[in-house]
Amino acid sequence: MLFFTSVLLLGFTAILNGSLLHWWNKRKQDPVRRQELLAPYSENVGVEVEEDSGSEYDRNGRADRQAWLDLGDKHPDFQYVI
Repeated sequence: MLFFTSVLLLGFTAILNGSLLHWWNKRKQDPVRRQELLAPYSENVGVEVEEDSGSEYDRNGRADRQAWLDLGDKHPDFQYVI
């Protein structure tokens, strides 16, 4: 009986975990939420002045990397593995 209960609880927890991860992934891809999360990094791209006079691609790349470093798993492109 204890084994059955443990298996049932583990199965329920796995299903709940998968559902929550799916919901969080879907929520992060909402265009409004994505814009809110990435707005500070896209605003800094235009303000940033480089001595090397790098291309726009380089500035965007640096902003993307900084967003990844600062936001971590909250970054909209980060996908939780289900």
